[in-house]
Amino acid sequence: MALPKKEKLKNHHIFNKLNSAKKVFSNKYFLLLGFTYNSIENKNEFPQIVFIIKKKLLKSAVKRNKVKRRIEEAYRINRKSLNIKNYKYLIFFLTAEILDLDFQELNKFILELNNYL
Repeated sequence: MALPKKEKLKNHHIFNKLNSAKKVFSNKYFLLLGFTYNSIENKNEFPQIVFIIKKKLLKSAVKRNKVKRRIEEAYRINRKSLNIKNYKYLIFFLTAEILDLDFQELNKFILELNNYL
């Protein structure tokens, strides 16, 4: 099962406002930025979210998409237990080291976000 479309961030105007983003959490696997952009109303129960991994880090699109699918599924499963209501938008910058994690470890890291939100 995938993340609902209304919870995926696809608006390029939001990416231009990254200078107002607040660093929420980082480790060797990802950097999480969260921010509120006041001129657009986000009426969703959960914030809109995007997972980004640079082509420089992983050349293969297949591997990049695999990483995104795995982390997206870990987020989708655990999002109800996360305290993320304060944010309208979340941006995950993923690193290549995240490939080394299995699904249980991804779940653990997603749940660890509650300590920092």
